[in-house]
Amino acid sequence: MKEIDHGSLSRARITVFATACGMTVAKIYYAQPLAHTIGQALAIPPALSGLVVTVTQIGYAAGLVLLVISPNSPRTSSLT
Repeated sequence: MKEIDHGSLSRARITVFATACGMTVAKIYYAQPLAHTIGQALAIPPALSGLVVTVTQIGYAAGLVLLVISPNSPRTSSLT
């Protein structure tokens, strides 16, 4: 099997980055099974507690879209 050249990234650094990415994405979904319990604790209807989880996921998706589009905008591509 061929060894993949990762440039200056060590195996440990790649592992840390992969773990951080996984934990970041996972935290978005941690509240889903707890939505009913959170709603009861805050005395809000179940539909509203579910909406909180949905809005969080939409915000995360919007952030990803903005991060992907931003470096590719014409204004920034002329800098390189």
